[in-house]
Amino acid sequence: MKILNEASNLIIFRFLPEPRIALKMSNEIVNPIAVMYNKPYSYDEAIDGSQLAFFFRSKYKKQFKPIVKELVTILSDEKKYGLTIPKERSEIQTYGSDPKNLNSLINEVRRKVDAKLYVMGLPSKIINARYFEIKALFLREGIRVQLIKDDDFTSNYVQASSYNKRMMLYNLANAIYTKLGGTPWIFSEPIADPNSIIVGVGFGRVEETIYIGTSYVKDIYGVDLEFKLIPKFALHDVKTQGLYLPQDRLKKLLDGLLSRYNPQSIYFYKTSRFIPRELVVFSEYIDKVKLILVYINRFRSLRAFEDKSTVRRGLLVGLKDLQYVNSFKHVKFLLWTTGNLILVETDRKYNHRLGTPKGLEVNVFTNSDEIIGQNELSIMSFEEFIGEQILALTKLNWNTLAWEIREPAITVFARKAARIAAELERLGAGSTRPYDVRDFI
Repeated sequence: MKILNEASNLIIFRFLPEPRIALKMSNEIVNPIAVMYNKPYSYDEAIDGSQLAFFFRSKYKKQFKPIVKELVTILSDEKKYGLTIPKERSEIQTYGSDPKNLNSLINEVRRKVDAKLYVMGLPSKIINARYFEIKALFLREGIRVQLIKDDDFTSNYVQASSYNKRMMLYNLANAIYTKLGGTPWIFSEPIADPNSIIVGVGFGRVEETIYIGTSYVKDIYGVDLEFKLIPKFALHDVKTQGLYLPQDRLKKLLDGLLSRYNPQSIYFYKTSRFIPRELVVFSEYIDKVKLILVYINRFRSLRAFEDKSTVRRGLLVGLKDLQYVNSFKHVKFLLWTTGNLILVETDRKYNHRLGTPKGLEVNVFTNSDEIIGQNELSIMSFEEFIGEQILALTKLNWNTLAWEIREPAITVFARKAARIAAELERLGAGSTRPYDVRDFI
């Protein structure tokens, strides 16, 4: 094993066990692709397939006709997703509006079909340049949208192997199922102590110094509990301190969580560091609830190799840096959530995609009594527990069937939603109405 950077403070190497997910027919699944054969977790729930509509440019109708037919077959198959999709909703609709004129386009498709979810084919250049604006414009009208880069998708689909074609279709089918309100999978086992909640916070910039926040809450099995927008606020020192919640917004968020859930523990995730002013607020709650504040640093250039080859997913490198900050114990460790996966029970190997896996730096602030002073065993045990939780949370990105995702879904979706919410603010749509996280993903 070779590690670059942070070498002087290493205390442990540990490969964490791969978390399992629960589908309808099995709760011992490693690879989400098994949804193809085991049915989604929420299979028996009433997911309304009549709220679906497919729209593409006329020039791509012929290319997408067999693709949409196969998608509908997958979604309506009783052995797979089991949705009831009326014949008229399985037909491709075309639009004539210039894709650059998004307001005209949205007005046209709404006149033609009233639906909850539009599967929209648009040029890749427009989606790449205006993705968050497009999502916000549809959401302003109360519509969810699944965007497809029509030119790129058809080009890639034609050249793909039969297996990759199948994966493209199932990835899209799973995303559609999720946006219609389905839950493809959850965790097989709890990832935190009973009566706990897991919260992800994200930020989106509205103007130069004006931001909007999001809070995304899950239970210990990964089931969605709530999603809320945090009204816009001013941040004047972001360049030096990073993104943070003003003290009044943070207090309101914490008071609301305690009132609604009365949790024993709150696991609070951010991808920006916790600044002193936030820690001061959190310290006011240490007698009310156990707090585990997790900062995921995605931007450290961490590389690891195992026997001159790709490192395994789940490598945790513990560091000797227990500190005390604002009434909290602070620990730091390194975690690789991408890499090869070898299942101990079967010796089956899932290979990492191309490239050298990038690790995450994880900083945790807690008032938990699980860490006993400078006791290395308690520090190691706590780091492994949080590492396993992070590894599990990477498997809740319902936009893909990939087993190997780098960042926890709780922060991915919170951050993405915040960027779309910032576009809603710029459009004057406001942030007071209730939303579901599926409006944004």
